[in-house]
Parts: sequence; C-alpha cells; structure tokens
Amino acid sequence: MVFWALLGGGLLLALVVATSVSVLLDLLFNTPLPGDFELVQLGSAVAVFAFLPYCQMTRGHVAVDIFTLHASRPFQRGVEIISLFLMFVLGLLLVWRMWLGGWDYYDPTFAESTPILGFAIWQVFPPILISLLLMTLVSLAMLVELLSGRNMGFGGRRFFADGDRS
Repeated sequence: MVFWALLGGGLLLALVVATSVSVLLDLLFNTPLPGDFELVQLGSAVAVFAFLPYCQMTRGHVAVDIFTLHASRPFQRGVEIISLFLMFVLGLLLVWRMWLGGWDYYDPTFAESTPILGFAIWQVFPPILISLLLMTLVSLAMLVELLSGRNMGFGGRRFFADGDRS
C-alpha cells in the first residue's frame, strides 16, 4: 500500500512540476505546455485514488469521535465494525460503478479522448480501479482482523477513549 501511495505522490509531484513549467513558459514565452490542464485533471484523479488504500490501512480518514469519545469499549468496537463494513461495501460499490464508467469510455470505434492531447480517457480507469480494489481488500482484511481477533498487521492503529491502543 505504501508503494502505491508513493506512486500517487510521485504522480502528483510530476503534475506540480509540469504546471510550474507551463506557467513559466507562459510568462516567459507566451506559450504554455499544450494540454497542461488535461494532464492535471486526469493525473489528479489517479493520484487521489492511489492514496485511498494507504489512508484506509492507517485509519487516516476523517473521523468525528465526539459521540464515541467517552463510550464504552464494546460500543466503540461496534462502531468500528460498522464503519469497516460500510467502507467495504462502499469499496465494492465504487469498484462496480467505476468499472461500468470506464467501460463506457472504452469504445474501440469511438473512444472519447481529451481535446488537446488526444489522450484516451478510459486509460485512467485501470489505476483507479486497482486503487479501489486495494482499498476494498484492506477494508475487508481490517474487518476480518477485528472480528477474529487475529493480528494481520492492520489493528495496531485503533484508538479507544481511554488512550489504550489495541
């Protein structure tokens, strides 16, 4: 997961460099990089999705714990089970819908592409689908780990109200 997130970070860094070069070329020579906004648009989508599996694995999603902060450990565990199950179901739903969306963009007779660079839009869907599959599998592994009590490498980041990690 770390490697996948680092790839997303590298892509985002490359987009920042390309945007900076484009702005400099525009300021100095009045000729920006053609299609720079297309690169940023598609590349940002891929990068953001690449961060999701690592974010799920490290429990980096935003959590509002005002209601569970002083609740009992069994209640907190129940909330965690429900949230992991919902993330798993959401992951399945996103994989399904992104698969259908990508398939709609993939048309051998008339593949939709970006207007300036002519980049086929369907090509951004495979890395996004991989990211969503990884996030879904991480959610499932975390849920199985929590329910079974077996340590599979995902449980060390749970926090309970009394400050005890388990």
